[in-house]
Amino acid sequence: MVELGHAAKRFPRALSGEQQRVALARCLIYQPSVILMDEPLGALDRKLREAMQMEIKRIHRESGATIIFVTHDQEEALALSDRICLMNEGKIAQIDTPENICQQPQTTFVAEFIGLSNILRGEIRHDTLVNQQGNFALPATSTLQGQAALVISPEHIRLCAAQDALVHGKISERIYAGSETRLVVTLDHGERFIVRSSQALVGAIGNTVSLNWNPENARLLTM
Repeated sequence: MVELGHAAKRFPRALSGEQQRVALARCLIYQPSVILMDEPLGALDRKLREAMQMEIKRIHRESGATIIFVTHDQEEALALSDRICLMNEGKIAQIDTPENICQQPQTTFVAEFIGLSNILRGEIRHDTLVNQQGNFALPATSTLQGQAALVISPEHIRLCAAQDALVHGKISERIYAGSETRLVVTLDHGERFIVRSSQALVGAIGNTVSLNWNPENARLLTM
């Protein structure tokens, strides 16, 4: 099950990245109904960690055991989990599916922790969120009043012409990531927005850019 037949005659101490497989074997031999894994992949390099993630998912499927997997790595939690319990100072912030944690965070803490969410904080006045950056339309289903935060995922932020902009800012960081380019844009009053663009040419560091988004793709949360 742990695919260590090639190392059958070697002691665990003689193995390197495969010691995690030995630990899994020692656990699985008892056929437990619940397995606790506390940061099991933290000491591995990226390539080995990703390979072990796939192995853990396969073993979970084959063994039928419930696995409680403790990690501080957001990407790892999203990749492995059927459900995520996000903790904040010893209290549960949200228990949900990975999809809902990402797309429907219940608090600004969840939105900031689990991903690279863009957040505009302000006060709701006449169905708009008002702060020093300007006035921003709210999702049609919003019912909150008073102080609130508008959360927009990076994939919903668009580069646009100046006349269509909701906010303006300067590119302070530019990260090429293969199929997309990630931009860190510092807005006029200091807030930072993360933008994911599939465009090959999206400007250089220091360039001024204009951004907008569909209000229906934003989420309004209490502060």
